[in-house]
Amino acid sequence: MTQHDALLAAVCAAPDDDLPRLVFADWCDENGQPDRAEFIRTQIAIANGAKRNVLEQLRKRETELLAEHQAKWTEHLQTFTDDFREDPIRFRRGFVEAISINDELLAEHGDELFRLAPIRTLRMCDQDIESLHKCEHLLRVTTLELTGCALDEEYRDTAKFFRSRVLANLTTLVAQGFDDNGHLDAGALRAIVESNFLTKLRRLDIGGNWLFNIPTSEHDEITRLLMAVGNLPALTELSLDRVGVFSAVIRELAAQTWMARIKRLDLYYNQAGDDGGRALAESPHLDNIEHLDLRDNDGFDPETGRSPMSDAVKRLLKRRFGKRVLV
Repeated sequence: MTQHDALLAAVCAAPDDDLPRLVFADWCDENGQPDRAEFIRTQIAIANGAKRNVLEQLRKRETELLAEHQAKWTEHLQTFTDDFREDPIRFRRGFVEAISINDELLAEHGDELFRLAPIRTLRMCDQDIESLHKCEHLLRVTTLELTGCALDEEYRDTAKFFRSRVLANLTTLVAQGFDDNGHLDAGALRAIVESNFLTKLRRLDIGGNWLFNIPTSEHDEITRLLMAVGNLPALTELSLDRVGVFSAVIRELAAQTWMARIKRLDLYYNQAGDDGGRALAESPHLDNIEHLDLRDNDGFDPETGRSPMSDAVKRLLKRRFGKRVLV
C-alpha cells in the first residue's frame, strides 16, 4: 500500500474526524498538489464555522478550486454514479461525501466505493427501495436521500426497508415525492414512525408527498401518523412542505409536547390559514424553534377555495418568533 493509499484509508476509516484529512492535506502539499491541500483546508474551515468576515472569501476560493479541478478529483468515482442529477457527486470537508447511486451499483461496487471516499450521504432515485433492506453499506452512511423513489407501501414492501436495521446510523432521511412519482403513502409513513432502528434520526424530510390528497375518510389516519413522528426520539428537524396539511392538523401538531424538541419546522405551501398560524404562535411547545417556514400558507375557504393568512396573524407570528419565522 502506498503512503497515499494509507492516508486515504485513514480518512475513510474515520469519516467524522478532521485530523486524518488535515494529515492528507499536508501530504498533498509535500507531493506537488497544493491546490488539493488548499481545498481540503478551505472546506474544513467552512464546515467548522469560519468567521463571517472570512467565510465569503473561503466560499469564493472553494468555487474557484472546484471549477478548475472537480473533474480530475472525481474521475475515479464516475463509474459508481447514476447520471440523472446535475451534481451526482458532492464534496464536504475536502473529500467526496455524497454520491448518487442505484441499488445495483451499490451492491456490486459498494466495498470499493467506500475504500475510495468517506461517503456519508447516498442519494438514490427512481428505484424500488425494498431491495435495499439487507444492504450493509447503508450502515456506513448518516444521510439517505430517496427523492422520487418508489415509496408507496400499497405497491411495494417499503415497510421491510424502513424497519430494517441497516438504517440504524441515519441522522437524516429525505423521502420527498418528486412531481407525481414516488410519493409516500400511509403504509410507508407508518413504517417510518414505528421503526425500531431510526433512533439516531435528527432530520426527517417528507415534503412534496401531498399526503392529504386522498379521500377525506383517510385523513384521520394520516393525521395520527404525523403526530406519531414524535416517536422518533432524536428528531429535531421536520420538513412537511407541500404535504397538504389543513389548519386543524397544524393545530394538533402545535399541541404535541414532543414539538419542544423541534428546532426547524418547514410547513411551506400548506393550508395553515389563520387558525393554524395562530395555533403555532400561541403554542407553549415551540420555544426552541430556530427556523419556521410558513410561506404560502392560505386557509381553505369553501366559497373562494383559498384565503390568504391575514396580516394580523402574520404579525402575531413575528412577535413570537421574530426573524426565525418566514411568512
